[in-house]
Amino acid sequence: MTASITIPSRDVFADMTRQILGTHTEWDTPLHHFISLTWDGTALKPSTAVAITTDIHPRGHPRLMEIATRKELARDLPVPYAYALLHEVWAVALHPDASAAERAELDRAAQRRELDQHPDRYELAVVYCVDIHGRLWTASKQRGAEHDGVDEHFYGDPDHPHAPGGTLIRALRDCAALAKQART
Repeated sequence: MTASITIPSRDVFADMTRQILGTHTEWDTPLHHFISLTWDGTALKPSTAVAITTDIHPRGHPRLMEIATRKELARDLPVPYAYALLHEVWAVALHPDASAAERAELDRAAQRRELDQHPDRYELAVVYCVDIHGRLWTASKQRGAEHDGVDEHFYGDPDHPHAPGGTLIRALRDCAALAKQART
């Protein structure tokens, strides 16, 4: 007999992503929050949370997230249905007509963790949430413009051309894949 599972709606995840972002009440926090979420067929709930200090380079986050996921999966706990990451980031909005060279230079500055020095920088609190089906939700708020509300996006297809990517989202997808595998 195969166990069936109900799939939470997009709205359930959007609500949870906003709730997690709502916990971000102070700027310049020294911690990022990696959170596992369980689904019991009726409610999506936080299960475990791991704090990652900001002095750890983001390249090290995927390994820490994987270790936390494997430890949780080894325990007698409900298997997570999704994973979320809450963190602060610097961003720069390039003009839509920016050249390839300008985009490449901005990418290099991001890799060097120098966006905080860019004259057009702004700071965001961001939540990325990925479920075991690869769906991605994002919610963010801009420092100094919190009154503008929360910017939210949903990407049902991991290969969507406008879906955010990068190391941290790949790490969330990898953790969700481990949880999916643990369900079989």
